[in-house]
Amino acid sequence: MDFTQKFLKDMGARISAQRKRLGITQEALAEKADVSPQLISAVENGIRAVSSDKLFRISRALHISADYLMSGEVSESDKFLLGEKLKNASAEQLQAIDKITDIILKL
Repeated sequence: MDFTQKFLKDMGARISAQRKRLGITQEALAEKADVSPQLISAVENGIRAVSSDKLFRISRALHISADYLMSGEVSESDKFLLGEKLKNASAEQLQAIDKITDIILKL
């Protein structure tokens, strides 16, 4: 497998994993990102590359950075997005998140 094929497979796997974490179908993701379901399927399967514009729309629909989808590395923008989500959490939710975070970071 050459670099491009591996890149497309890995990116597709990250898109698929995030979509499943959010509990949405390929069709729902396609609608949110204003792309076709066929494109989502092809990208998730590593069969097709996607333009930067479409990748940005997909990443927004998945609430994750395009950087992460392409590289698999958490960027500063990912951390910022997480912080933005936490702004609306209640005190009880923040305590639960804190406990869960401690458990995850010990892995």
